[in-house]
Amino acid sequence: MDRTFEFVQSKRERLMRLSWMVLLLCSINVFAQQESKQEKFRAARSEVRSGNDAYNQSNFSEAEVSYRKAISKKENYAKAKYNLGNALFKQQRSKEALEQYETLSTAFEDKKDQANVFHNLGNAYLQEKDLEKAVGAYQESLKNNPKDEETRYNLALAQKLLEIQQQQQKQENKEEQEKDKSEEKEEKDKKDNQQKEQEKEKENQKKEKDQNKEKEDQKDQKEQEKQEKSAAKDEENNKQQQPKEGQLSKEQLAQLLEALNNEENKTQKKLNEKRAVGARSKREKDW
Repeated sequence: MDRTFEFVQSKRERLMRLSWMVLLLCSINVFAQQESKQEKFRAARSEVRSGNDAYNQSNFSEAEVSYRKAISKKENYAKAKYNLGNALFKQQRSKEALEQYETLSTAFEDKKDQANVFHNLGNAYLQEKDLEKAVGAYQESLKNNPKDEETRYNLALAQKLLEIQQQQQKQENKEEQEKDKSEEKEEKDKKDNQQKEQEKEKENQKKEKDQNKEKEDQKDQKEQEKQEKSAAKDEENNKQQQPKEGQLSKEQLAQLLEALNNEENKTQKKLNEKRAVGARSKREKDW
């Protein structure tokens, strides 16, 4: 029984030692991570200083490279992003600069730093000719630093340019509307003319059809008149050829003469036959 107790006690001691070792290793790991973060931050700051030196010498592309290296070492390094935006802006790459400034709208606690972010953001919008956003950015900058005269000047400039742009847009819209109305009127006139032409064409076709019908009617009428005249002439000829009352027509006379001739021939034939018979009788008596 004592040996069993000693065994359990020994097991607990080993577990306690193991726990202390785990805690020690975790502490060392946390310390190492903290040390690593500090080293990365120091390296990032070193890259920012190198970038600032290049920027001050107007070597903006080299400054950009250093600032990007700083951000790769410390992702949320606000000052590196701000300086990168400035380097990009100096290279006339305002759209890329905007991407950096827009992530920093609440990155700085100091109002002047925040004012600088919005000031540069306004400049980038101005360069992109997005005047409404430029005005808004300058106004935000003045909220954080009301005494910044450069921002106030840029705001006035952006507002004036925006006013001119809006007037031009209004004039363009008016001209566009007038152009649309003119095109609509031309289209309507064109359709009206086409409709009139179609109606005129239909009217001409109807007129031509009526004229053709009238010609056909006249032709039919003439033909009918001709037939009527021909019929009247035939009737007149028939009347002339018919005998008067109590007289025989030529055809009737011809038929009558033919009948008389036939009768006469028949009578003559009979007479000739009788004569022949009488002659034979006499010969027989004489003989």
